[in-house]
Amino acid sequence: MNQTLNYNIHDILKFKITRDRDHGLRDLINIKFSFFEVEEVDNPDIMLNIGKFTPSNKNCYLVDHKYYIKENYFYCKDSEGKAEWEVEISGFEDGETTINFNGRIKGFQSFMNPDFIAQNLLIRLIEYKLSKKGYFLAHSAGISKNGQAYVFAGRGGTFKTSLCMDFIRKAGFEFLGDDRVILHKDKVFGFPMSLRVFGFMCKHLPNEDFWNIFNKIRFAKWLWDTKSENVNPVEIGEPSKLKSLLFIVKTNREVITVREISLKEAVDRLITNNRLEDFISLGGMGINSGPHLRYALAYSYIFPDSGMVKHQEDLGTMLRNILENVPIYEIEIPYNYDQNVFKKVRKFIESLE
Repeated sequence: MNQTLNYNIHDILKFKITRDRDHGLRDLINIKFSFFEVEEVDNPDIMLNIGKFTPSNKNCYLVDHKYYIKENYFYCKDSEGKAEWEVEISGFEDGETTINFNGRIKGFQSFMNPDFIAQNLLIRLIEYKLSKKGYFLAHSAGISKNGQAYVFAGRGGTFKTSLCMDFIRKAGFEFLGDDRVILHKDKVFGFPMSLRVFGFMCKHLPNEDFWNIFNKIRFAKWLWDTKSENVNPVEIGEPSKLKSLLFIVKTNREVITVREISLKEAVDRLITNNRLEDFISLGGMGINSGPHLRYALAYSYIFPDSGMVKHQEDLGTMLRNILENVPIYEIEIPYNYDQNVFKKVRKFIESLE
């Protein structure tokens, strides 16, 4: 029996996921968008159907022997590492978008992350759709207090999550997201993903580096014990005014330094930071985080004047308008995170209030 899940992102973008089965307890970990789940949505911007399908790929251009492309349409069979899949996207660059996806991952990940590739394709299309509406889905963390938001941008492993945890636990801040936030005009909108994972860390771990087999067992038990609780494990902040953008950079030095950076550098970094997410290698699966960039490039080869081609330029213009009057800094932190790092970052942020 099919299961349909409905989502509404701040009344900005709506989508549905239809699957051929319920994945039970795993969904507490793996449904990235559970914070936005609602009972029903009308006129969704995106429909994701997971399961077997028959493609409508007649009268297409064929690129690289496997990408079937026509106007506003993409289809292919693909594989990488331990995964193989078939995907069809109608409404690829504008209008309502329908994604038909059927795939599998071999081994243990087939149990823990059965919908992983489908969800990563979906988040790239959410990013694209939001940008067409004037919103930038940034690979960044965010916290807020008294109606003011602070965004931490940076690559994985720079302790954005640990900083969020400590600001929530020790400085009275609310959570906006530790992996994505939405920027629009002078506002930051929360985009909390994998909320139960963050909630467990915030309650039980000193920082994000403390994942070991013992804590993974504790996490599984905590998930089971709280599976029927329909509450968020941490307080989620309302959309708040963007007070400052802070790029967090890890170094092998022991000192913490702060410098102000230019609007151009900030815009270029944010766009590059998002694009690098397409090349994150996922341990144990032998695949990158999402094939959408390859698909967009193949589509743009056939349609060089498409919205996909102008997407990067449009993002730059939008971000310059968003960040024009916002203080922007780079904070260099040592390789190892401790409370001294948090205290110094906190002191700097408090100087901005």
